[in-house]
Amino acid sequence: MCPENALVFVAEDDVDWQGDYARWLPRAGHKVVATATSLVKASEVIPTLAEQGIQVAIVDGNLGLSQWGEDGAIIVERLRAEVPGIKIVGATGSPEGVAGVDINIRKSEMDPRILNETITNL
Repeated sequence: MCPENALVFVAEDDVDWQGDYARWLPRAGHKVVATATSLVKASEVIPTLAEQGIQVAIVDGNLGLSQWGEDGAIIVERLRAEVPGIKIVGATGSPEGVAGVDINIRKSEMDPRILNETITNL
């Protein structure tokens, strides 16, 4: 199970979803410590995440460059390689989800309760 007060990295290009995560996660005691809005930005941030103590990542499947989840899958692969033990939640509109994550949540079903319960039970 994920520790309480998890430190979270969010890879999301949609400002509305970024705002939702910024509001929802602290309600359950979690803290967003790093964000990225593109594959390029994520590639710059990921090498610093382990030293920041990041425990959880929320990764959108499509960060503007792809329609089929390639961006999210690449980010997940890099997270797995550089942040040992990280738990990853895929957040996408795609029915296929984000490849390589611990659990996917469809954005159409996402709300604060579901997201926070999912993180707590990782």
